[in-house]
Amino acid sequence: MNWEAVGAVAELLAAIGVIASLLYVATQIAQSTNAMRAAAHQAAITSLRDLNKNLLSHNLVEVFRTGVEDWDALNESEKARFAVLTMDMLRTFESVHNQYLMGMLDEGVWQGWQRFISDYCTAPGIQRYWDLRRDTFSPEFRELVESLEPRPKAIRFEQITSGERKTERSSTQEWYHKLS
Repeated sequence: MNWEAVGAVAELLAAIGVIASLLYVATQIAQSTNAMRAAAHQAAITSLRDLNKNLLSHNLVEVFRTGVEDWDALNESEKARFAVLTMDMLRTFESVHNQYLMGMLDEGVWQGWQRFISDYCTAPGIQRYWDLRRDTFSPEFRELVESLEPRPKAIRFEQITSGERKTERSSTQEWYHKLS
């Protein structure tokens, strides 16, 4: 029995075992990273959904719709409510941006969020609020928001709500007309 040959075979088997272990660990890390990315994206969606629920459950849609476009059109009480809503929204945006910077969001997902962030953060009422509170956000998020340019085909909250109202009226009118 050649002990050198046995030692060489043992070393080869050990090397194969190490390579298999590394491949297993790499697979586990990739799966864990994907799960963390999915969880990060879901957390962002949940935050935005909670903001929307807050808008609806407290009858704040009109305050938000008006404030996004014209801060000065709000009375003092409405400005306070708009400020709270806007802070919630901007904190959600900041969290999403931070997740992107940490590599937790895919580029395509981030691009959609960035357009959404741009549409709101370039609105006149949000800009007015931003001027008052920008220093409460991280430098990275401030840099993002202050680099945004209004998108030519941006759809603002008011346009969405106005469009829904027109659609609802025309559908209701059509339905009523059919009954007559």
